[in-house]
Amino acid sequence: MLTLWYSPTSPYARKVRVLIRECGLRERVNEQVALPLDDPAVLLAANPLGKVPALRLDDGTVLYDSRVICAWLAAQGAAVSPDSAYWQTQRRAALAEGVIDASVALVMEGRRPSPQRSDYWIGRWRSAIVRSLDALEGEVAALHEQIDAIASAAALGHLDLRHPTATGVMGGRRLRHGMRCSHSGHRCATPKRPVEPQPTRNSGRWLSAVYERTRT
Repeated sequence: MLTLWYSPTSPYARKVRVLIRECGLRERVNEQVALPLDDPAVLLAANPLGKVPALRLDDGTVLYDSRVICAWLAAQGAAVSPDSAYWQTQRRAALAEGVIDASVALVMEGRRPSPQRSDYWIGRWRSAIVRSLDALEGEVAALHEQIDAIASAAALGHLDLRHPTATGVMGGRRLRHGMRCSHSGHRCATPKRPVEPQPTRNSGRWLSAVYERTRT
């Protein structure tokens, strides 16, 4: 049985629910209300960004955001559809893009006059970034030369560019290190201090090169 977490007022969740019905999958989906602003534990466990919709598949893995879920639903009736690894790549890309969205939102909020800034939303965006970076760190070995790796490198680059003094608080140090190691072909020990990205000179350090380019 599939499980969909959604908010009745979310337009992103609405398009997923409509497509579920259009694809004739309603009987296979257990739809559960999860209001993001309430921070329900089940939603935060499913999607570190704390957003709806999120869809748990039969094998226990979860997909988000709405674009990824809709693509997966549409593929169910196809004679040949992508394998599980493809969908998890898309999910990780969506997670990294969510980090970028939250990072940009923090920048824009910081440009508002001080009395108009919302500590509430700043806190929510920071928390989403921390949870998401932790989740990506747990899957760093799966990041390869695909869109999830590119999106993750872009997210880290934007955080370094726009929030350099808060990078240590929001996390991502192990993700940076793990991404460099997994694409260098060498075994790396956990660093005791932040490791600065080094210029790349071969394809084995492809991801480090992407990370460097996102910082310029």
